[in-house]
Amino acid sequence: MSSSSSSISSSSSSSSSSSSSSSSSSSSSSSSFSSSSSSSSSTSVVVEVVVVVVVVVVVVAVVEVVAMAAAVEIVVLVLVIVVVVVALVVVVVVVVILVVVVVVPVVAVV
Repeated sequence: MSSSSSSISSSSSSSSSSSSSSSSSSSSSSSSFSSSSSSSSSTSVVVEVVVVVVVVVVVVAVVEVVAMAAAVEIVVLVLVIVVVVVALVVVVVVVVILVVVVVVPVVAVV
């Protein structure tokens, strides 16, 4: 039982780290978008992206701590996977909104 629990918690840890790296990469891409335009709407969208990334990282960390202490690790592992997928969808939607709000008007002006 202890070998399976360590295997599951290492799986949840790798899910958490992949979420963290994808979140940081989307954050860096959003900051590069914001540097291309100086409008206030782009700044607010970048702040929103940063807030979403911070919330996702905190939620994944809390779920991971619960996964280490919980007796029903499979359920917690499923929750970690669901949180990571939802976080990725939210980041993709925010980046698409950022592109529509910032890049399209800049290209239209040029």
